[in-house]
Formats: sequence, C-alpha cells, structure tokens
Amino acid sequence: MPDFLDMGKYSFYVWSSVALFFILIGWDMFSLQRKQKSLCRQLLAMQRRQKHRRRSHRNQPLE
Repeated sequence: MPDFLDMGKYSFYVWSSVALFFILIGWDMFSLQRKQKSLCRQLLAMQRRQKHRRRSHRNQPLE
C-alpha cells in the first residue's frame, strides 16, 4: 500500500491533481445548486407578477 500511495517520484503531481479534481467537482456542484435556487426564485417572482397583473387587469373598468 505505501508503494501505491508513494507513486514513485510523481506522488506530489498525482495527489495534487486528484485533490484539485475533487475540489473543482465540489465547486461545480455548489454553483449549480446556487444557480438552481436563483432560477426557482426568479420563476416564482415572475409567476407572482403575472398573477398580480391578471387580477389588476380584470378589476379595471371597461371604457
């Protein structure tokens, strides 16, 4: 097992690459979740505005 973890003289490069890969995958997942929440909030706000416009449009008297 120590031979596997040592990776010869390339262990720093290999393990730093593995760590960077997992960090970037984690960051990508985190940013996608934030974007999804933001888009859901925007959709809800748009739906509320449309509902409000329909209500106010129906309540206006015809001329």
